[in-house]
Amino acid sequence: MNIWVIDSMKLDPSLCILCRGRGWCGLAYCPVIARARATLRVRRSVSSKTIEGSTPPSIFIGRVGYPYVRIGPATPPLIGDTKIFDFPELWINHKIEDILEYRWSLITGIKIADVKKPEDKLIDELRLLAMSSKPVDVEIILKKPPRPFMTFNEHEPPQGPRSPLNNMKILGNP
Repeated sequence: MNIWVIDSMKLDPSLCILCRGRGWCGLAYCPVIARARATLRVRRSVSSKTIEGSTPPSIFIGRVGYPYVRIGPATPPLIGDTKIFDFPELWINHKIEDILEYRWSLITGIKIADVKKPEDKLIDELRLLAMSSKPVDVEIILKKPPRPFMTFNEHEPPQGPRSPLNNMKILGNP
């Protein structure tokens, strides 16, 4: 029997089939419905290989395969003030569905980097993004359109779709 762990609670997935969003699990929200809604919204907005948006600023640095790790920018397909997408201190008065949508709309372009050779154009641009105190307008060009796949587990914050990164340009820096 599979057991899902959500918010430190063990849930039997067969309960979800019977419940269908009625709250029988005792959670204040239905994780299945929240994920489905966010998936639909993200799927509508990410059908292209070119994404223009304002990074919160947010970058991804993986750990698997060290010293060759995955790195890349994470940006929603929106221009403007996107700081809330990756700033948990601002989430206190927001619904869980809104927070999941913020996180799942961050599209990450992934490239493999050697941490022993930190002098690289992409790494320099990611440093600029990470040091910014305000959202930075970027264009990420992916090798293929991202699949609307999102992570949702107890080991990491929710993450949106990923795709191999071809190129990244900083369009505006505050």
